[in-house]
Amino acid sequence: MKTARNNLLAVLAGLAAVALVFVGFKAERLATRALHYERLVRRLGGVQHRVRIGGFDGIVILPRGRKLDADAPWVWYAPAMWGGYAGEDNEWLFQNLLSKGISVAGIDVGESYGNEKGSAAYSEFYKAIVAKYRLSRAPCLLGQSRGGLMLYNWAEDNVDRVGCIAGIFPVTDLRSWPGLGNDKLLAAHGMTEAELRAGLAGINPIDRLGALAAHGVPVFHVHGDADEVAPLLQNTFEFARRYNEAGGRAEFSVVHGKAHQASAGFFQSEQLMVFLLSGGNSLSSRRPAVAYSLRDKISVCAWENSHWESRPPCKICFETCSLPEPGTITKIEYRCEGGGCANSQNPLPGGGSGPLIVLSPDRRSFTWARRWSGTAPIKDIYTIYFAPDASK
Repeated sequence: MKTARNNLLAVLAGLAAVALVFVGFKAERLATRALHYERLVRRLGGVQHRVRIGGFDGIVILPRGRKLDADAPWVWYAPAMWGGYAGEDNEWLFQNLLSKGISVAGIDVGESYGNEKGSAAYSEFYKAIVAKYRLSRAPCLLGQSRGGLMLYNWAEDNVDRVGCIAGIFPVTDLRSWPGLGNDKLLAAHGMTEAELRAGLAGINPIDRLGALAAHGVPVFHVHGDADEVAPLLQNTFEFARRYNEAGGRAEFSVVHGKAHQASAGFFQSEQLMVFLLSGGNSLSSRRPAVAYSLRDKISVCAWENSHWESRPPCKICFETCSLPEPGTITKIEYRCEGGGCANSQNPLPGGGSGPLIVLSPDRRSFTWARRWSGTAPIKDIYTIYFAPDASK
């Protein structure tokens, strides 16, 4: 009996020791994290305010010396601002925002995959900091990687609380990442795979864009064409196609040869910075493209693989074709000539194969993508029908 009692006491003592180690480790980790953000905010030139909402930790970084004026602009970053993300890669962008009087904030809700619990915490965070720090009721959202899932799902349920949405290689389609059979994804949503598939349209950002598009929320993504974690075609190109077809305004910038990685092309993107500084009002600019007017109301945009010889190698190649005069596109016809046509195209959503097309929000131009395969001759020929007067 005495031996059993001693054994029990030894076990309890061991558990207590483990608990103390765990608590000590957690405290040390929190202290390290706090020091990390203190140093980050100091480098950024801002003032840090920690926020705790429903068991989750967040941060609000205000421009130094800023008065608490009503409706002050801010950028909401995800996937976290306290859990390790938002570090040296983000400094250039955050410094520029803060220097222009724009606050930066975010909350760490863990690996939510855009679930209801995470969205509920987002709503509480939003209400708390908007009231306390007199921030704008319509911030710009900035989703990096899986932060796209989190912010887009919240935004689609809160369209009147969103000014604009930007993304750095954002995940917008659960099919591409983490995959519909992923155990962590299923656990986060409390569903079986069959249940998740059946209810996908209600929890997958790319499948529920109607409200945001109807509300006119401008969108801008920067994404790499070598991204294999959150592939560009699924998460940005197809997203923009659907969003613009639904009446929204979405544009994107492709960083050639870059994957899901730290790169100045993403984190020091001038286009991204201007988009956020303007509150999403910078989408009117157009890149020049090759277009030839044949006769009234018809233009032709032609491309062949030699056009890409001077560019970096790309798995997916892009080109933009614009109208030669003011007007709006009414129809686009496509044909391909050359021996490489059969093996260098994308499967199309409606069946068949060919380049994927995203029509611009103002219907003045379109961007298309094709997979690059081999060196056989390829020529894409687009016939563009348009109404010369956009007001009619």
